[in-house]
Amino acid sequence: MLHHPESGGRPRTYCRRSCRQRAYEARSLALQHGLTDTKMVVERSDYERLVDLRYKVAEAVGDYEWEAPTNSAETALVAAINEALSL
Repeated sequence: MLHHPESGGRPRTYCRRSCRQRAYEARSLALQHGLTDTKMVVERSDYERLVDLRYKVAEAVGDYEWEAPTNSAETALVAAINEALSL
């Protein structure tokens, strides 16, 4: 948590000057590589693991739906998971 000085003035954004410097370097490097706020760099192995996990969850939901849940809360949960997976 950042320390808020007793005196007036604008609150600090960064805890230390070194944190401010690292943030500047990260923004500068992202601009050099053409990255925007909506893009990120991920290792291929991590991306593939997430894609596999998404597939497994979708299959599990499909299997669960096939068994026809009777509870309305369960039905709503399955619908929410399906909606989230269809991004």
